[in-house]
Amino acid sequence: MNSNWFLVMTVATLLLCCHYSNSQQTIPDDELQSAIFLIRQYGLPVPQNQSLCDPFYAGSNVHARFLKEIIDIYLYIIYLLPLHYLFMESSYFNSYTRIDGGSPSSTLTTLTMPALKSIHLDCKGVVVNQSINILKLLKSVKSLSIIELLYDTSISYIPSDFNNFPNLVDFQLTLDQPLIIPRTFLNNSVDLQSITIQFPVSSITIDDSLYFPSLFSDYFYSNCINGSHHINVTSKSFPKLSVFAINALLGSNTTVYFNLDPSDTVKKRLSEN
Repeated sequence: MNSNWFLVMTVATLLLCCHYSNSQQTIPDDELQSAIFLIRQYGLPVPQNQSLCDPFYAGSNVHARFLKEIIDIYLYIIYLLPLHYLFMESSYFNSYTRIDGGSPSSTLTTLTMPALKSIHLDCKGVVVNQSINILKLLKSVKSLSIIELLYDTSISYIPSDFNNFPNLVDFQLTLDQPLIIPRTFLNNSVDLQSITIQFPVSSITIDDSLYFPSLFSDYFYSNCINGSHHINVTSKSFPKLSVFAINALLGSNTTVYFNLDPSDTVKKRLSEN
């Protein structure tokens, strides 16, 4: 009887282990669809199924990679990065051979990636569907600590509600096209330390309604024409600011007002290009 009981318990344990192992290998459908959108939108050489996180996948190119992390018994996509950065806490898609993976979903309204920590995407201006703004999809991914987007032609505007990122530390946006920066852009991102805007800013307002308690560096290109910029830098909004730099493009007429505490030592730079 004891041997039969032991056999039953052994089989039951193996079945439970197999079930647990299988459950670990399944990416939730909403996350999988978000990953497939990125694969198609940017021509990533990654399979469009559950094997997209397979660390042994070679495919036609190994410079684009999804990794996953087990949280409890659920599997979440946590990083997007090349294979040779497997052990780095960052996500890179900037050196790969693009493939035609089909048309990205036009009905997706948000990226469901609740554990995504960082994204670095340099698409060299090649986007399958330019009418789908990546910022609109990323604005709900509040887990992000690093956002670096370069030459993404889908970014035709900045959503007014692209703000309140509690974990964001570094933000960089590099584009060729001029854009208006909404007043509330990145506002209340309490851990944000650095903002780098490298595109012609055609309109921006900075006043004491904004709150960046951790920001120490703010840099952007100014394309101010006919008083489109209203910039008043205060200690209330930027208590830790150390560097405030503006690259004024040709023909830009930019005025900046500093209302800082006497003890503040902000390095100010206004250069012309």
